[in-house]
Amino acid sequence: MPEPLRLLSADYSTITAEPPNVVFLDAQPLSRHEELDLPPYREFLEDATGIPITYINLPRGDQLPTDPQQLDGIFLGGSLYNLEDAKMYSWIGEEIEFLQSAKGVAVLGSCFGHQALAAAHGGGELIKLPQKVLGYRENIKTTEGMNQPLLNELSDRSAVAVSHSFFVSETPQGLPGVKVIEAARGRYKGKLLPNEILIYWDLEKAEPFGISSQSHYEFKGKAASAFAQDANRPPTINGLPIHHRGSLEIFQQRAERDGGKLIDIWVNKLVIPRYKAHSQAVAV
Repeated sequence: MPEPLRLLSADYSTITAEPPNVVFLDAQPLSRHEELDLPPYREFLEDATGIPITYINLPRGDQLPTDPQQLDGIFLGGSLYNLEDAKMYSWIGEEIEFLQSAKGVAVLGSCFGHQALAAAHGGGELIKLPQKVLGYRENIKTTEGMNQPLLNELSDRSAVAVSHSFFVSETPQGLPGVKVIEAARGRYKGKLLPNEILIYWDLEKAEPFGISSQSHYEFKGKAASAFAQDANRPPTINGLPIHHRGSLEIFQQRAERDGGKLIDIWVNKLVIPRYKAHSQAVAV
C-alpha cells in the first residue's frame, strides 16, 4: 500500500479552537474503494491537509449539508460514474444543485468532481474518449493560466496521474457573478484536450474560490504512481502506449513531484482565507 499524502499541516490553531468546516463529497461507491490499493480516502485527505474532514458518500445516500455557505471548503472526489448516469442516480443531480448554492465556498474538484462543478456552472457537456485513459498526462497551462497567481506553485508543464473516459468540452459560462477560466489543457495523442484545469472567480469579490482538474492532482508521491497502475492493462503517457521504460520512469518522477499541488493550493489559498473571514465575522 502506498504511503499517505503528507503535504502540510494547516496552521489554524492560532485563529480559533475550532478547525475549518470542510466536507468531502465522495461520489465513489464504497465497493470501488475496496478494490483500489490506496489508503482510506478520508484519512488520505486529512493527512494531506491537516484538517478534520466530514465524509459524505453520495452513492450510499448520505445527506448533503443543508447550508453550504456555512462551509469553509468542499472537496469533490472522482467516481466510476459520469454525468450521463444522472438519469439513473438522483444523487448526481442533487450534488450539482448543491454546488450551485455553494458559490464562494472554497472548492476543489477532481475527475468526476471536476465535471460536476463544471455542470453546476453551465458547462456539463462531455465528450467521451475512444477508450479509458489510464496512466500519466502532461498538462500545459494556457496563457490565462500562466497569469493566475493561484497556480504559481504548479509547473507550467506538469505531469499527473489520470484515469478517466470523458472530458469537459466547453468552458462553463459560470453562474451569475462567476467567471470560469480555462487554466490548463491536457495532452492526448498529439492533441490538447480543453478544460483540464478550471478556476472559478467570484467577480464581486474579485478573487478565486474554486479550482478543479480532470486529472488526479490529489495523489502525491508514490500514491500518484500507484493510482496510475492497473494489473490488467499497462499505463499510457498522454494516451499513447509506452515504448521505453525510461519515459515511464520520467513521468512517474514528475507525477510524484507535481501531485498534491492542487490540494496545497486549495488549502492555503482558498480554504484558510475563507476560514479566517468566517472566524472574524463570528468574533465581531
